Amino acid sequence: MEQKNQNKGKRLFIWAIVFVVLAIITLLPLGTADDKCMLGYIAVCPFSPVSSLILLVVAFYLLMIRKKQYISN
Repeated sequence: MEQKNQNKGKRLFIWAIVFVVLAIITLLPLGTADDKCMLGYIAVCPFSPVSSLILLVVAFYLLMIRKKQYISN
């Protein structure tokens, strides 16, 4: 049972890292994009600050689920 919880914890941590990396990628400048982002430059995502914050909130939520899982065991 504990091995299953550890695997789930690892998966949640990996997904949280993926969401943080995606949040960083959305802020990167991209010369071939069509529209400017909300910060005023041409970025990968035209909704840059909002999309990055949403991805960071999701990553934080996954980490809190992981933390709660380890505290309850």
